[in-house]
Amino acid sequence: PLRAVAHPQHHDRHDDHAHQGVDHAKGTPRPGQDQHTDEGEHRADKAQRLTCSETALVSFRGRVVDRNGATLAASLSTRSISRSSTKYRYDPSHAALLAPVAVLASGDRDDRAKPYFCLLSLQFAGLFGAFTALNFFHWFLFWEAALVPAFFLIKLFGGQGRHTAAIAFFLFTVLGSVVMLLGFVALYLETGTFDFIALADKAAEGELFALLGSAYPYVFLAILIGLWVKVPLFPLHLWQPAAYAEAPTAVSMLLTGVLSKMGVYAFLRIIVPLFPQALQDYSEPLLIFALVTILWGAFLALRQTDLKKILAYSSLNHVAYCMLGIFALGAGSSVLKDAPELAL
Repeated sequence: PLRAVAHPQHHDRHDDHAHQGVDHAKGTPRPGQDQHTDEGEHRADKAQRLTCSETALVSFRGRVVDRNGATLAASLSTRSISRSSTKYRYDPSHAALLAPVAVLASGDRDDRAKPYFCLLSLQFAGLFGAFTALNFFHWFLFWEAALVPAFFLIKLFGGQGRHTAAIAFFLFTVLGSVVMLLGFVALYLETGTFDFIALADKAAEGELFALLGSAYPYVFLAILIGLWVKVPLFPLHLWQPAAYAEAPTAVSMLLTGVLSKMGVYAFLRIIVPLFPQALQDYSEPLLIFALVTILWGAFLALRQTDLKKILAYSSLNHVAYCMLGIFALGAGSSVLKDAPELAL
């Protein structure tokens, strides 16, 4: 029963080959019976090995697999999350579209124009790299390269409250990045790779859970906190309104149009394929936080009179909707086979 639940396609193909290899009317083997039988046995052995790995995954989580394979089927849904997310390819086209618009919005700047446009160009480079890197080492460098220029652009060229806004932006994002870095260092020590695709493959086959062992939820939490700050979601969004309001217009455009979406992209690139089981296990509190952020951002946007703060809180509301879809992926995967595709 476990083999049928874990890999029904192997089970069906094995039966097909068995039917093709025997003439039921005469009860005599057909030509090529040995070849089909060998192929069927190979598939059955492969299915059995994969079943054993899935059983190990379930045993790690402290569950008992019953004879009908229901618990195993639930764990297999996490593999569908991971594999579905790796089918999608992301591109930095929205960053490429906003870059010339941000430059045009800064066309009338005369005060310290050279350092301003230099920092703006560095921010563009960091954004493009963060959306295209497939290795955590490179991705983290570009991630920070996009945040550092934003800090100086706010602090040097912002409004009257720019100093407080820049410090809050710096503290929240740097502390979040440090926690996320610690999580990935722990992940590297257990897996030996920073490659997103290789890590996603390990997660899809259940190897990542076994390698991390009891540290799995803590690594997930560390990476989650680092990305939570950048999206941001309640309650780690406190840096956002002041940063958006005090930043120059072009920088506010990049903050709301690209940098916050960089956090959403990181969830799709890292959390969804690498931690599908944790996404499913903690989907309820994650959905609650997303709903609170949606309502919080919407009501606060209604009370604002400053256009930039309206954009800040409406952006908070918008990215929370994006995160609601991602968290719904984990919540729905246990009851709906097509939940990963629908949510993404």
